[in-house]
Amino acid sequence: MAMSDLAAVVFDLDGTLAHYTLSVEDAVRGALRRLKLPSDALGDLASLARRYEEIWVEAEEAMRRTGKPILSLRDRIWARLLAERGVEERARLDALPEAYGSLRLYSVRLMPGAAGLLDALGNRVHLGLLTNGPSALQWAKIDALGIASSFDAIVVSGDVGRYKPDPEVFRIALDRLGVSSREALHVGDRFDADIVGAARAGMRVAWIRNGDVPPADGPTPDVIVDSLIELAEVLL
Repeated sequence: MAMSDLAAVVFDLDGTLAHYTLSVEDAVRGALRRLKLPSDALGDLASLARRYEEIWVEAEEAMRRTGKPILSLRDRIWARLLAERGVEERARLDALPEAYGSLRLYSVRLMPGAAGLLDALGNRVHLGLLTNGPSALQWAKIDALGIASSFDAIVVSGDVGRYKPDPEVFRIALDRLGVSSREALHVGDRFDADIVGAARAGMRVAWIRNGDVPPADGPTPDVIVDSLIELAEVLL
């Protein structure tokens, strides 16, 4: 894709620019260890991790439908998990959400090639960051990664009450960058949220597919790559 007619590139955060190096299961195990609790205090951790991610997806869908952030999302998920498992002596586990959250946050890292790509693009076009999720959690990740200064505009869905794939949240990012939709490229890894939403907003789209196949009835991405390193080869 030629860069000459691009005025801005907008990036998704989770799964696109950054990822957790510690899995949900390993973070729970580490949190139990930190609190000096037995590793089987919550039963099988693999199934608990799967259930955690299922509840998280349900909560995300609820936020998208209603446009309202779920406050203390992580605490609510843990409360539901513990209730479902019939865990007794809950007082012993009061500190678990915080211990889990700190371990996961400590493990967040930029994807390979992300820092170099942001540096190179920042000298050529405006850069935006558009991320779904609760405000406090997403800003904590942005701060931990130290990337806020790389962007001309940052839009966190929890701040504005609009969630991808709602085209309006993409338009908010475009307005803050001062560019039109056809002058901008959105880069994301989730086809349903990033690619569909950005295409509906009239933006060009680059899909980091991670081995996935695009749905037959979805928009056709302008760029399909498997990594930011590949994307840099296309854009730079």
